This record gives sequence, C-alpha cells and structure tokens, in this order.
Amino acid sequence: MEGLEEKVISRIRRVKQAAGFGVRVKAILETGILDEADKIRRASDLAIEAGADFIKTSTGKVPVNATLSSARIMLEAIRDSGAQVGFKPAGGVRNTTQAGHYLSLADEVMGEGWATPVTFRFGASGVLDDLLAVLNDKTAPTEQVGY
Repeated sequence: MEGLEEKVISRIRRVKQAAGFGVRVKAILETGILDEADKIRRASDLAIEAGADFIKTSTGKVPVNATLSSARIMLEAIRDSGAQVGFKPAGGVRNTTQAGHYLSLADEVMGEGWATPVTFRFGASGVLDDLLAVLNDKTAPTEQVGY
C-alpha cells in the first residue's frame, strides 16, 4: 500500500530462507485491506516473484476477508506467472455452497482439476461444521462459533 515493493520481496525471501529447504511458505495478502484490484494484483505478483509457495487472501481477522473478486485476481496472477504457487481463500467461506463457488472459480481460471490439496486449501475453521454436516447428510449448524 505504501509502495515499498522491495521490502515486500525482501521479507518474503528472508522468511523462505529462514524456513529452510522444502518448507512451504504462505504469504497472506490481506486483500480486504488492499481493497483495489490493482493493489491485490501487484501484491500477488510480488509475493509470487519473491518465492511464496501459497498466496492467501486473508488472516480472517479483518472486516473483509476472502471474496470471489479478490480470489479471481490472485488466481489470475498465479496462472499468468507460470509458477507452481497454491491459493488459499480464508475468512468468509462459511458453507459448502460458498466453498463450491471458489472451487468453480479455480476451475475456470486455472483449469479443471488444478485445485488439489497441494494447490488449493480453504481456511477451514469457518466451513468445517457445514462440510461435516453435508458429508454426514445432516443439517449444518445455523451459527458459527468464532475461531
């Protein structure tokens, strides 16, 4: 947001180095705060350039978290980079229907079958109860407990 792009790249690279060989590093972009498409895209590009293995929409701790529009921008950045980078929508994905929208978007942007456990993960605390209820053919709870 402040235009300090080299600091962003430097910090992600230092985390990668500190983590060590074979450790996957996730960069959290906090897209709800970035709020503008060009900022979300630039943050995605910088994180990918710096070597992030995953880019994540949010911590889930701010008023605006994952949105389909920010997810599209981030997935397009991954696709356009040609890098092997995963994606994680987090915060605001509360039920299996919403999760399905993100998976459909990944199929649309990245190609059918791209979303695997290696490339695509949910911030599952919000959607877990609903998913388990669907899998067990029961009604999901109507209220989500905070995490």
